[in-house]
Amino acid sequence: MPTTALNGGADISICSAHKTLGSIQATALINVGKNSIINPQKVKDAFYLMNTSSPNAMLLADVESSVVTMVNEGEYRLAKVIQYNTYFRQRL
Repeated sequence: MPTTALNGGADISICSAHKTLGSIQATALINVGKNSIINPQKVKDAFYLMNTSSPNAMLLADVESSVVTMVNEGEYRLAKVIQYNTYFRQRL
């Protein structure tokens, strides 16, 4: 697998959860690197400044569920996707 943006030295990355984690709607995660020169609290403050005061609980629960699934089953699921990809590519 390719290096992630954060492992490649980025200070911040945005993850499209509906594309990478399988959440049901257009949602995203903001990731701040451990060694980032960006203050995570400033990112959080800016997010809250631009965010709605009435977040959609269903979307938040779905993103959280998707993250938990990847934490618990992500290695297995990614291995299966790679296995299927290899299988189908060999048959092309």
